Amino acid sequence: FFLMIRRPPRSTQSRSSAASDVYKRQELDASRTVVRLKEQPYMFRTVIGDTPLNGGLHYWEIWADPQTENELKIGVTTKRDFNINSAFCDYDHGFGYYGLGQLRHGSNASGSQYGKKFKKEGVLGIFLNMNRGELSFSLNGENMGVAFKSDELTKGPIWPAVSLLHCAGFTLVNTCLLYTSPSPRDS
Repeated sequence: FFLMIRRPPRSTQSRSSAASDVYKRQELDASRTVVRLKEQPYMFRTVIGDTPLNGGLHYWEIWADPQTENELKIGVTTKRDFNINSAFCDYDHGFGYYGLGQLRHGSNASGSQYGKKFKKEGVLGIFLNMNRGELSFSLNGENMGVAFKSDELTKGPIWPAVSLLHCAGFTLVNTCLLYTSPSPRDS
């Protein structure tokens, strides 16, 4: 999958905050895409994967951008139609790791402590096990454990999502699709 930059309809954009004016996307090759945001307003903007995940095991990585000034929110969403001028995990359909070392699901202000901080350096691994309904993260190869367990994470479609704030960026590495349909064994 690649990250899609979904923009609000033209009629809802103002000149100073139009998402189409602030994102920069560059595909380095078939498996790596760079996304950067630089703007004046301090508001989260969400980019969403363009290919839905419909079952099985999925793993991808987010490589930190050294120019990032604010932590990212990284994870998955079960819906694509929401205000992308906000963080996907502020809603009940979003499951995210916030780079402050916290989880977010249905809240823009609070979440339990989880893992380590991630902002300007490192590699964040994201593992979605749709057979078990689990979302896990790793930082620099160290597994931080299961972040979310939910029946919602067993039903597709689910899309990878990242929310960026003010001046932030990352490289998406689509490392592999491990298994594409539910297994008779709970892998």
